[in-house]
Amino acid sequence: MIKIENKYLKPVANEYLTRLRNYGIAHPRSLVGQLLNRCSEKQFRNLILCPPEKLQSCMCPPDIQPSQVERAYHRFFSQKGEDGVNNAMWLINKLSVKVCPYCNRTYTFTVTKSRRTSGRNVRPELDHFFPKSNIAYKHLAISFYNLIPSCPLCNHLKGTTVCDYHPYYGHLVSNNSDPIICVANTSVEGGLFPEKPIIEIKNKNLNTSTLALEELYSQHTDYVKEILDKMQAYNYSLYEPLIRSFQGIGYTSEDIDRIIWGNYVDEAHQISRPLSKLTIDILKQFDILK
Repeated sequence: MIKIENKYLKPVANEYLTRLRNYGIAHPRSLVGQLLNRCSEKQFRNLILCPPEKLQSCMCPPDIQPSQVERAYHRFFSQKGEDGVNNAMWLINKLSVKVCPYCNRTYTFTVTKSRRTSGRNVRPELDHFFPKSNIAYKHLAISFYNLIPSCPLCNHLKGTTVCDYHPYYGHLVSNNSDPIICVANTSVEGGLFPEKPIIEIKNKNLNTSTLALEELYSQHTDYVKEILDKMQAYNYSLYEPLIRSFQGIGYTSEDIDRIIWGNYVDEAHQISRPLSKLTIDILKQFDILK
């Protein structure tokens, strides 16, 4: 439900292409090696780096079975590269997406093998936006822009659904509007907002319904209540002196807002902390942010 804004995305995509190619060259009998041998360099590049808006119409290269690409995905991401790093861990760390882009509720950190993890890597799942279980999309199994780091819950709920908002591109349907999380019961009684705010989503789309986002966000009443309480506590007369006080010790206005609201309040950092979109949308609802 949030767009992954990362200026390093294209360089990472090119590094991923190189990593795949090097793996295939080093392991010519592997499934990736067989793919390299059966299609031209241009065909291989076009498949791996197909832009997100063109994925659905991307064709499987001739002489390649889509199921081969799907098997290549499972094999490649279970193996290590020349640097000794597991390929899936490498990709997720390179993307630096810290929060699930589908729900914006769960961290997507990685943990390398250790005794505490029983010798296993811990990482978010890689969702295939166009599902590899569908014969029409199996050949997109290793396409860079079809791989979305996500939390297990979203990956499970999404299943084989092709949603209408792509985290690397945005709306696949141009006239769609962004879903907005808001408080439904905004009346103030006795100078206070309701103890249990009712949270709803406007402009619902296939993402919000498939991932049960309204039902999940409705459980964050305590978090929303804290935002509403802070809005009442930090009125203009208190907010301005607080800004000046923090600026006196070297904090920027963005730092101060993050401290006050407990989250990032600029859209560029929505992939950095859970519930950032919720925070931004509610602050906009009450004209705290413009």
